[in-house]
Amino acid sequence: LHLTIVSLLIISTVHCFDVLSVQENDHEITVGNGQLSVVLSKEPFQMKILDEDSKVLLASNPYENQLAIGRGVAWNFQKYIYEGYSFRLAYDYEYFRATTVDSYQVLDDSKIVTFRILTDDIAGIIELELAAFSGNHFKPTIRATNGNPLWTNRIQWGFLSPIDEAFFGFGERFMPEQNKRGQKLYNWVEDGGFSFGLEVRLPKGPTSTYIPVPFLLSSYGYGLLLDTTWRTEFDLGSGSVPHYSFTVENSEVDLEFFMGSSPSEALALYTSEVGRPLIPPKFQFGPWVQFGNAYSNVTTTEW
Repeated sequence: LHLTIVSLLIISTVHCFDVLSVQENDHEITVGNGQLSVVLSKEPFQMKILDEDSKVLLASNPYENQLAIGRGVAWNFQKYIYEGYSFRLAYDYEYFRATTVDSYQVLDDSKIVTFRILTDDIAGIIELELAAFSGNHFKPTIRATNGNPLWTNRIQWGFLSPIDEAFFGFGERFMPEQNKRGQKLYNWVEDGGFSFGLEVRLPKGPTSTYIPVPFLLSSYGYGLLLDTTWRTEFDLGSGSVPHYSFTVENSEVDLEFFMGSSPSEALALYTSEVGRPLIPPKFQFGPWVQFGNAYSNVTTTEW
């Protein structure tokens, strides 16, 4: 009789989050950990993220695409059909924009601060939780709160963006541009599209994806992750529109901000949180030959 004993070593990571300071004046509330400060303007509502030298790293848009919660009000048969295999008819949505910081609470030994934010509809309340500060990384949560949990199923938020800001990330996309500024990119796992030649891909076109990742990496040195399994969409504006926004199809969403001094530093913060991949074997970097489609007849000189 042979007895084999297998011992398993389970290593868990224990996060020690930073203690936060909270300062308030007539116009603003500032939450900070010594490296980052999150400043909330009371009215009109706006959120700004500052570094330890008080430089503004990112600011929400207080005029267009303000933090908002939304609900569907009517089918729109003339607007469009959502591309992708879900083929959902478009809905017209009624959005209620954040207006005023009403109150706040400091919780968990000064490691969490929650804000109650009023909207331009008396029934719509937004709860913004700032938590899990660790150096240049923190995790806000947005919740729509009201008497009826089915009342809202959209959260939308926009941020100011210089016209030269470039956006990378978002997982796999069938487009040659690495800079995704000017695109609308949905994040929803589904099978890829069908290609008809090199120019036509259905049903979603070049934004098709087998592997969407709702992670935005900015050329200005920060990253934004929508930590949710619900369908999301980034509207990345264009070269002449100084803002971008995201929409989440749910009444709650967890966000993660990675505020680096460069894109590579922000990416390092992101991968330290979600995990880093192994380096693939060399053959995976070689030519990709796929028979039975338009790419099979393209010679190397045509690329």
